[in-house]
Amino acid sequence: MTNSNEKATWIADIARRTGLTKDMGPIVVFLATSLAAGLLINTLFPVRCPALSPAPWGAGTHQATSDDISVSPTCAQALVKYADALLIDVRGSAPYSGGHAAGAINIPASQLFEQSNIQYLTEVQATRPIILYCEADCTSSHSIAEKLRQQGWDNVLVIRGGMEAWQEKGLGTETGIENQHRTN
Repeated sequence: MTNSNEKATWIADIARRTGLTKDMGPIVVFLATSLAAGLLINTLFPVRCPALSPAPWGAGTHQATSDDISVSPTCAQALVKYADALLIDVRGSAPYSGGHAAGAINIPASQLFEQSNIQYLTEVQATRPIILYCEADCTSSHSIAEKLRQQGWDNVLVIRGGMEAWQEKGLGTETGIENQHRTN
């Protein structure tokens, strides 16, 4: 193909053979571009995280286990970044101020089910997934996540390995109480 007339004839011939019309051109370009962008994103960001959508079993009817609510620290970080997930440190104030995942708020496990915190989580759940964590050998975050799921929260996950796993992966940490959630 040496000139634009030959290219136009070639494109028209392909369109005729495939049944494409002029009106479908932008749609084909959009689909091809979307496919290429998706492949590029999957190549650049190979983190595999669970889809966060309403639970297929129906809110409040599933007896969650730690196997189906745990995510890796890397996945949790990706969900915070790309799905605006709320990261909640359920440890006490002292461990939280000594070092916590970057951007995490602190609601200690003993206070999570207070009315003001439940109201806050209800508002958050409408738009954001919730990810809990505590120490590596702590079971509080799993128990809380299971209880929240039983009460109707669909998108509640737990970081597998807790704060220690987060730190082992070299993910961002902060100190202090600047993001400590206050109940008042």
